[in-house]
Amino acid sequence: MEILKKTLKELDKMFPYISHDSLKYEKAHPSRKTERGIINYLSRKNARNMLLAMRQDIVELVIKINWKKSRTWGMNPHASYYCVMANGNCDSGDGFTCSGCGYDKASTVISYIFNEIMVGMAYRKLKRKRKSFPYGLFVPSRGGIPHYDYGVGVDCYERIVRWLGGTMEHVACSDTFDQYKITFKKK
Repeated sequence: MEILKKTLKELDKMFPYISHDSLKYEKAHPSRKTERGIINYLSRKNARNMLLAMRQDIVELVIKINWKKSRTWGMNPHASYYCVMANGNCDSGDGFTCSGCGYDKASTVISYIFNEIMVGMAYRKLKRKRKSFPYGLFVPSRGGIPHYDYGVGVDCYERIVRWLGGTMEHVACSDTFDQYKITFKKK
């Protein structure tokens, strides 16, 4: 297959929004049977990452977490968000949930939301300032799109928001409900 003969440097040029390490893994992955299959997969992944990287900056983000009882896992979070982008558009989403034990469930659903709408902000900041980034933000070693880690604690997201130039407040709290408000200065 021609694609497997290409060097990683050539693949980096073809798929700039996929990390070097991820390309190495995908190139060697046995489930990619045909050259066409590999190219289609990498093209879809590159296009998705490009769209995430180009997302607008956020001015305001409200995250609501409803805690629902589960017989197996205790209380599980069900999160939704509403945000205002820098260009004036609004976006919303829901259905972010998780279950299980042994990790911070609230930070997991917050990371799902951050990975959905705030990856572009981290990507642009890391292009300007690559050396230091806060705990909870995973940055591939050689390019690619960063992502927010799951289950690492809500306080690390407060530090990430400060690093991005905003503030994160825990504005409402009860046994079955949490609400966070994140604001950034409009540029």
